[in-house]
Amino acid sequence: MTLENVIATIGLSAEGTPVGEGLSGPTKIGSRPATVRRSDSTVAYTGAVIADSAGDVATLTLATGVAAQTTGTPEITGDLADGKDFEGETIAMTTLYDLLVVADPDNDGTVTLANAIPTAGSPILHAGDKELSSLAAGASVTGNPLVLTFSDAGDKVTVTVDGK
Repeated sequence: MTLENVIATIGLSAEGTPVGEGLSGPTKIGSRPATVRRSDSTVAYTGAVIADSAGDVATLTLATGVAAQTTGTPEITGDLADGKDFEGETIAMTTLYDLLVVADPDNDGTVTLANAIPTAGSPILHAGDKELSSLAAGASVTGNPLVLTFSDAGDKVTVTVDGK
């Protein structure tokens, strides 16, 4: 697969206006959005998982791009259903660069993420939330699946991954 323009953008900033005596001018807080360009990414895939019932769990093996029904019968779509990329080639990844999980804005419950390399603890996504992990040096995907646990039926997340 030949990939071009693989880009992850991340940042958080604010501007504050001091109100104390002797202070003037705006204060910048945080960091401006930064763009990370991946010139050596060779793998990119995306797909969705939709809960059939509350308590459904799906496990995504990052190395193969295949998501499995761990508990219940969540619907698995896109590349995650068969482990094949947009060209129909079997996904084989050893290094994760970026992982984006987006909760559908119409979700009623929560989706808990666990076990993947970049997740800190177990982030809980509500309707419309996005979780982006961008790893400058990348990380091995061996033995590090992404586990998605749904609290409500019908809730959906879309997962996008890139690496090599």
